[in-house]
Amino acid sequence: MELNQSKTMSRLNDDMDNQKSVYRKIREYLAANPRANAMQIANGTGISIYKITQCVREGALIARDDRNDLK
Repeated sequence: MELNQSKTMSRLNDDMDNQKSVYRKIREYLAANPRANAMQIANGTGISIYKITQCVREGALIARDDRNDLK
């Protein structure tokens, strides 16, 4: 049973590292392209729209509506 716990913890750590990597890649893209939408981020980073919207839902990224800023 201890071996299964070790495998589970290893997978959880790998998932967290992957999630941090995805978040970092999105943030870097947005730093260079601050007005990018989810489709543009996906095309520019290779990260799926699902993962991008998941970051928004989890509060890691905040969606912004700039339509009123175009005055």
